[in-house]
Amino acid sequence: MLVPVDGSKIALKAAGHAINMAKLMNAEIEVLHVIPETEEAEKEKKFLEDKVEESLSLFTELFGQSYINQIEEVCSTQGVAMTKIIERGEPGPKIVEEAKKQDIELIVIGRRSETTEAKLMGNITEYVLKNSRCPVLIVTTDAPNFCEL
Repeated sequence: MLVPVDGSKIALKAAGHAINMAKLMNAEIEVLHVIPETEEAEKEKKFLEDKVEESLSLFTELFGQSYINQIEEVCSTQGVAMTKIIERGEPGPKIVEEAKKQDIELIVIGRRSETTEAKLMGNITEYVLKNSRCPVLIVTTDAPNFCEL
């Protein structure tokens, strides 16, 4: 089971659902954090000095690691095996690529409400839903919490 996370509350909720399902099915979860590197981000980076770029990149990576560590602690207490994955790239394609590479049987992903920003930038959940070869379980902001994270 693949659980893409981005540091949001809804991603934590999705991870909680995945942990609960994995425990019931005696399955393992793979938690994926993708550090965004889109064309737009690359254009913006050109305006930044090297030191600032390095600091931002390091902060993003450390944030992803600490976020995944929080999920790992809950997995440990629930007796659920977990693998950490941190990648760089466009989140939607990276999630689909990782699911294919790891022969994932289910992707559990959170979906935020549709904002103007999300509509303009494209929706990662929508991309994963349209391009994944395996089933995708979408956890919405209204879904109950199955596991406290």
